[in-house]
Amino acid sequence: QFHDTRLLKTALIYGPNASGKTNVITAFHQLRHFILNSTDLKKDEPINYYEPFKLDKSCRTEPTRFKITFLGDHDVKYDYEIAFNHKQVLSEILQVYLGGEKVNVFTRTQQQITLGDGFIDQTLNRTKVLENRLFLSEAANNLGDEQLGEIYSAFRKIEIWNLMNNEVIHALNQ
Repeated sequence: QFHDTRLLKTALIYGPNASGKTNVITAFHQLRHFILNSTDLKKDEPINYYEPFKLDKSCRTEPTRFKITFLGDHDVKYDYEIAFNHKQVLSEILQVYLGGEKVNVFTRTQQQITLGDGFIDQTLNRTKVLENRLFLSEAANNLGDEQLGEIYSAFRKIEIWNLMNNEVIHALNQ
């Protein structure tokens, strides 16, 4: 379905000072890190990836939201969206495009998980997850779900470098 889609294996972000480049890189890094490490969080531990905009009082308590569209294995297109605060994941939605049509894989509202028609293993008998963990990560790591395991692995393969970081530049020169 997306066989003709060509993607770059490397992307660069450049622009004038104070234009938001570092914020974009940091946000993507935080999303990736939360996906890869949410199962390490113990019950009632805070979600350290929650960083509200502090210069506007009305935003200080608003949830952090991420939405990403990506191609997984076999050129399958996915939409993944999460919203969370410092204590809990408020929502988590994964959708897959099958035959050009968007199909729900799962929807999470706080701790309640609803498996959609796009979820392959409908026998997965798990409808709850700790409030500070992502269901995607939990199902991939602790429940052994192959479908979500492939998506989780796609995030593991992503490398994010900020060449303004002197440690990264030093490591590249060795």
